[in-house]
Amino acid sequence: MNKKPTKKEAALIRGIAEGKSVKAAAVDAKISKGASETARVAAYEILRRPHVAAALDAALDEAGASIKASAKVIGEAHGAERTAVTKLGDVVELGPDHAIRLKASELNLRARKLIGSTGEEGGGGAAVNLFAVLAVVKQSSKDRGLPL
Repeated sequence: MNKKPTKKEAALIRGIAEGKSVKAAAVDAKISKGASETARVAAYEILRRPHVAAALDAALDEAGASIKASAKVIGEAHGAERTAVTKLGDVVELGPDHAIRLKASELNLRARKLIGSTGEEGGGGAAVNLFAVLAVVKQSSKDRGLPL
């Protein structure tokens, strides 16, 4: 059975696909009559519903934010380099941008569901599957010819 999102669920999906935070989209969609924090928590519960998650995926794809497009950006960020512009206007490479590379790695692992929430969903600290992360790191090092 393909259940369709309710009006409130559809409004939440639309808000997120337009680039609003979950909290802002939840408030705009009138998800809860309580405080905005209550709406945010309720929105995360709604987003876990299979029919809502599927509709959100479709809306994000339609908005140009497909999983494939996101994966490409994350992949490109793994090779991020820091640059600077001199007073003469020359661009100088400063080496690897470790902050961007680490964020890309975090996003990659999240997408693969190898690490959990950082607390945004109200769950506290990150849940980490260390064996899976280690396997990814080993394979990545091997693919790049780097010693581990």
